[in-house]
Amino acid sequence: MSTVKSSGPVEQPWSLEEFLEILPEMPDGERWELIGGRIYKMMVGGTTRHRRIVANVAYHLSAQLRRSGRSCDVYSESTRVQSASASFFPNVVVTCEPQQVNSTAIESPTVLVEVLSRTTREKDETTKLDAYRSIPSLVNYIIIDQTRLLVRITERQSDGTWSWRTLESQEAGFDLAAIGASLTLAEIYERVFEDVG
Repeated sequence: MSTVKSSGPVEQPWSLEEFLEILPEMPDGERWELIGGRIYKMMVGGTTRHRRIVANVAYHLSAQLRRSGRSCDVYSESTRVQSASASFFPNVVVTCEPQQVNSTAIESPTVLVEVLSRTTREKDETTKLDAYRSIPSLVNYIIIDQTRLLVRITERQSDGTWSWRTLESQEAGFDLAAIGASLTLAEIYERVFEDVG
């Protein structure tokens, strides 16, 4: 991952306004994220395991929200989330705020999900964790390992502090009270470890 802008040996941070100006120049097959003033070029795609996890999470959350009648929307992969100073492409986004039909970004996510990969693991567990926790509307940040049964759920408490727990058993599950839904590891990892040829 590299940045797009530098000035001599010291890289100058990008503002959100500068980033939004060049965003239309993003080539097909790339997604750019702005985190901490740096632009990260992310490639589109991923492993079959990665795609299955994203599809499983989006499917199970969408189905529950439809059944409950809650006015929350679930988006995956190509949906941009924007905060006051950053811009991201999480793997799954849940928002319960009404969206304008011509909106190009979600500014009030309730749940964000990232599936770890070799190239994004460190950023997802550190830089993105810090940036996501600065979004006022966010209640849950879920990190999912694609190589083994391991899900980490970070949750904002009523006093504004954050707690986290890690689940590693297929029988384990967790509630997402802010959206009235839940997930089990069996649902998340359905068909993920099957032989994919």
